Amino acid sequence: MQTRTKTDAVDAAVLAQFTQRMPFTPWLWHPRLRAPHRSDQPAPHPNQEQLHAAQQTTTTPDFLIASRHQSIAHFDAQIGYLRRQVFDLIAADEALRQSCKLFVSAIGIAAASAI
Repeated sequence: MQTRTKTDAVDAAVLAQFTQRMPFTPWLWHPRLRAPHRSDQPAPHPNQEQLHAAQQTTTTPDFLIASRHQSIAHFDAQIGYLRRQVFDLIAADEALRQSCKLFVSAIGIAAASAI
């Protein structure tokens, strides 16, 4: 489009022209990836917030802080497990492998975002 202006209005116009010129190709969302993807996206990590709050005072018992650390470790392990399972699903399906490869080839997109 050869425009050097970067405003919301210009961006909207460029995107509108793009949608008119490019054929629509729907993305195929693989149903086996939907549930695990939602599971590995805790936002925000409640135990992290609770741990931070607990550590801000000297009256928090050590056992409570230790419990928060254990909860965080448990959730992190669960997220790691789910990601490995999703990567196994991707590795077993040629179309998913190609889609993931394309996503990761974009600047700023890593494997976790590609999922």
